[in-house]
Amino acid sequence: EAGDPLDIDRACFEPDSYVQKLLKDCSLNELFRHEEAKKKEIQELDSNMQYLVYENHSKFIKASETIREMKDDFQRLEDDMNRLTSCMGDISQSSASINEVLADRKKQISQLCGVHHLLKKLQFLFELPARLKKCIEMGFHGQAVHTYTKAHHVLEQFKHMSSFLNIQRECVSIVCELKSILRKKLDDEESTTADIAETVDLLLELKEPPNHLCQQFLANARQNLEKDLDTAQKLQQEEESQDVMKFVGQLCTGFLANLSLVIQSCYDMFIARTDGKEPGMAEEAQQVLTDFVQSVMSDCLQAVEERLKKETIQLDSAMLVRALDKITGKLQVIDQLLPSAGTSSSSQDLVRNIALLHTKFHIQCLKQSFTDTLMSVRVALATSKSTSPIHGLSLGEQCTLLYSCVKNGMESSLNNVKEFIKPTVGFSLMMRTFRVEFCLEYVRKGIVMDLIEFVLDTAKTFTEPSKECGQLSYPPTLILTLSRLLHNMERTSISYLMIRKGLDARDWLSTIEPRSVRSVMKRVVEEVSTIDQQVGSLYEEGHRKDQGSEGSRQTYSYSLNQGKGYPYSSTMDSSLLSNIQKLFYERIEVFGRVEYSKLSILTGIIKIFLKAFIECVRLKTFGKFGLQQVQVDSHYLQIYLWRYVSDEHLVRLLLEQVVSSAIERCVEPQLMEQSVVEAICGHN
Repeated sequence: EAGDPLDIDRACFEPDSYVQKLLKDCSLNELFRHEEAKKKEIQELDSNMQYLVYENHSKFIKASETIREMKDDFQRLEDDMNRLTSCMGDISQSSASINEVLADRKKQISQLCGVHHLLKKLQFLFELPARLKKCIEMGFHGQAVHTYTKAHHVLEQFKHMSSFLNIQRECVSIVCELKSILRKKLDDEESTTADIAETVDLLLELKEPPNHLCQQFLANARQNLEKDLDTAQKLQQEEESQDVMKFVGQLCTGFLANLSLVIQSCYDMFIARTDGKEPGMAEEAQQVLTDFVQSVMSDCLQAVEERLKKETIQLDSAMLVRALDKITGKLQVIDQLLPSAGTSSSSQDLVRNIALLHTKFHIQCLKQSFTDTLMSVRVALATSKSTSPIHGLSLGEQCTLLYSCVKNGMESSLNNVKEFIKPTVGFSLMMRTFRVEFCLEYVRKGIVMDLIEFVLDTAKTFTEPSKECGQLSYPPTLILTLSRLLHNMERTSISYLMIRKGLDARDWLSTIEPRSVRSVMKRVVEEVSTIDQQVGSLYEEGHRKDQGSEGSRQTYSYSLNQGKGYPYSSTMDSSLLSNIQKLFYERIEVFGRVEYSKLSILTGIIKIFLKAFIECVRLKTFGKFGLQQVQVDSHYLQIYLWRYVSDEHLVRLLLEQVVSSAIERCVEPQLMEQSVVEAICGHN
């Protein structure tokens, strides 16, 4: 394009046409304003032009000065390079002259160096027998072996020469003597495991048969390991050394440490070694070593189990768990060195056996304590003829004494055996199924349920008529006391213990993201359903409060989805938030009056259960996924429990308190999306 001739910024600008257009189109005032604008633009352009000219002039001056300085520097550099070239030439001439003068002498020096080196080798060979004898006399057997193996191939190469043949024969005789000394050292009872390993390594360098050496090495190592085991056992027989940790410490630093050294040394010398090894030698040595480790570990584990059995009859579990954890840690190292020996499986069996024995001792103590307390109550009741205070205790206080014996004893036992599943215990983390197995089989079934059944069976025996007279032979006050005891246990301890063990069986800080409802919650719903059928066969339905057009199930879901049911603010102090929430929660009377109807009885049971759930949650610390698991469980309970209560609103409030308490105890509070929660519960 040619461009607009009226555009003042283009090269094709025509001033006359521009002026004529302005005169034609603009008024006088507009022409004055236009003139003022152009003057300002001209002044700005002149000012910019002056600034650019000044700046470019300054830069030009600086560039000129820099070029002048560079020219001077290059001149000096050129002079220095010329002098350096001259010096290098002189040096080259001097070096050539020296090489020319010393050329003949250099050749002679090289020949003399070669001769000197050869003479040193010959001197070494001629002095070799004397060196070997001196090393043997001074006890430097390793140096003697290394010296001989270094010269052996040279003697073999030149044995056709009589002088070298004589040296070789003398050296072979000395080496035979050295082998005899090493074998005696191998059989010496005072030799340690490290000494035996070093001796076997030297004999292997001297080309001794590896099969025989492997068997001899393990046989001598067995003797030393048996000494270590005897030392640890004798330590326990001393009166002043009954601490189990001393036994374990001696075993770990003695027997197990030396066994690890034997395994590593045997592996390095007979399995991993490649020089001069016969085909199949590695596999044979591996099997021999495996059999050896299994044999000595069987004796070790038997001694450990016998000692730890003595510790299982102590109520305090801390020392037993520490000892068991230290032993299993060392056994894990042995298993890593030689997995084929199956040490890990033996270690797990040891843990299970000791844990089972310890929990059995706890239940025996609990049963004996209850029996003794019951006997004292029976004696007190038998010596009294009224319900007045008995030796300072009324019937109610006697019942409290029995109840405290059961409750406090069980809580004490649970706190003790909880040492087995602490996050710091290594074997609890190493054995994947141990925590669940221990909580469900050893504790829940072996202690909790066994004690409850024992109390029930004991109480039942006092309600059966005597075989002699066919009538009850026990005082009515005793039966009343036992009935009140069972009533108290039904209302408090049983439901509390069930939900508490359901919480204690999981590490809530490091649990995985929830994918299902926990089985304990399903069992709760199943038991409530069973109770509903049983109570329904005896009592009428009862009255259910009208919930209006929207049930608590929908309200609860809305609260989870919108976040209104579980208020949380990361900037607000958790204790302050907790107190504010409690102001808005309706006061629920958990242990209130119960009517003779199915709904009233089940409402009372469910309130006690949910209250126990809340208190147990407040004793735990939760991670993000632990909180979400509680959220899923609470939603699952809401889906099913509302139909068993007279007031659905109570269930919703109590479950909101469960999740709210979990949020307060959570290190990373973040709830799961409600749609995901509903999907998980829907699959269950």
